[in-house]
Amino acid sequence: MLLNKLKGIVAVFSICLVFTAVASKLPYFSMIQNTANKQIQYIIDAGHGIPDGGAVGVDGTTEQELNLAISLEVAKLLKKNKISFEQTRLDENSIYTEGETIHAKKVSDVRRRIAIAQETPGVPFVSIHMNTYPNSSVHGIQVFYGDGNEKARTIAQSLQQAFNQQIQPENAKVIKPISKNIYLFSHIQNPSILIECGFISNNEELNKLKSEEYQEDLAKIIASVLMSQG
Repeated sequence: MLLNKLKGIVAVFSICLVFTAVASKLPYFSMIQNTANKQIQYIIDAGHGIPDGGAVGVDGTTEQELNLAISLEVAKLLKKNKISFEQTRLDENSIYTEGETIHAKKVSDVRRRIAIAQETPGVPFVSIHMNTYPNSSVHGIQVFYGDGNEKARTIAQSLQQAFNQQIQPENAKVIKPISKNIYLFSHIQNPSILIECGFISNNEELNKLKSEEYQEDLAKIIASVLMSQG
């Protein structure tokens, strides 16, 4: 009797191992906050993620952690207002599925983000990032859009105007097309919006970006514009 029980346990354990191995090779499906069975209205993309921390501030703060904090706040507000959305990552890790080196993991991560966009064609892809520059005096929020896409340009313009009016009236930046050299955006057809939320190479701006209150302020503007455009 005991032998039969042990055989049963081993069989179940073996099945679990097989399922785990298979699941690790399945396509990535990000978390979807779908309210009232609505069609997905936005993809919220928190740029980078471990092991790719992105830009690094002088105090060691990584871009990936700030991107995530703001994107989670945006998601919280969209969910509260019953806007249906999808997120590319939900924690500090990037979403690679393969690769031994950091470069290979970065490639895998980008390909998965492209796949998420391709699974929801036509849905605006809103990517949250931080900026950096050798001259530490440079600062300010700037929004970029997928060139040739009017919807992306409209959303980007509304975001930039809101940031300029509510956050940086002394630093009136203007929207610009996303560089075609950025692999992710050159490989998706979705309306693309890239929000550079500030320069972590500027100490004053970095300190603000690390503040939960400031993160919430940025998220409120982003969510409010997305809701108005949805």
